Amino acid sequence: MPLILREIEIIATSAHPNIVRYIDCFDMGPELWVVMEYMSAGSLYDIIKLYAEGVRLAETDVSYITSEILVALEYMHTLRRIHRDIKVDNVLLSLDGSVKLADFGTAVQLTFQRLRRTTLTGTPYYMAPELIQRLPYGEKVDIWSIGISVIELIEGEPPFYELDPNAALDAVLDEDVRFSANAICTNECRNFVEDCCLQRDPQIRWSAKQLLEHEWLASKETKEGFASFLHELYGRTHLDELKIVDGKLQGADGEDPGCILS
Repeated sequence: MPLILREIEIIATSAHPNIVRYIDCFDMGPELWVVMEYMSAGSLYDIIKLYAEGVRLAETDVSYITSEILVALEYMHTLRRIHRDIKVDNVLLSLDGSVKLADFGTAVQLTFQRLRRTTLTGTPYYMAPELIQRLPYGEKVDIWSIGISVIELIEGEPPFYELDPNAALDAVLDEDVRFSANAICTNECRNFVEDCCLQRDPQIRWSAKQLLEHEWLASKETKEGFASFLHELYGRTHLDELKIVDGKLQGADGEDPGCILS
């Protein structure tokens, strides 16, 4: 219960257009029901699950999504708050093109008395080196997770995903964390991820504010353009019901939902 209460406290005091809005909570005896803003297009992970079937986000869509997450993070970091679990599962979408950060169960508030944390928490494949090593860390752990998330949105999975979680943690510490050799992305995207987000030294790693000025984000899709993609993808069908039949994407009703396969 303390974890959910902390999450409610942080999200209820983090009113921002790019953070999923807290509405209310209700004590239902053995359960606590939390009412949040409805996000009509699910999570980014719902789209990632379709990559194996030929659906892909364009790099301009990835750039737009990343910029929207960074806007939320810049706000959080200004409040001295760390999310600590940035990943595609925790980014929610609406059919109007809105992108919002969610799930603050591992978020923490820094204070003047404690400007750095040492607790190990988050999802292994997205963890920054200093977090894995239990070194004192700050907001820059979220920036590392942004870099990993961009790789996943481009390639379909984060680095070292073929390894079990413990082996992945070791690999992050022992190996270079980069795009794979066959990754298809622009030089600007590669620079954003590898040179700005995935710097091992958090002092060199860029801040959310700095990343919002990066040239890669200048090429981002518009909110309206991303909304158009979501409408084509959704069509009349829920994402979980999409399937491939004879090489074509179909909904549960057997009709083409209007999404073009790459």
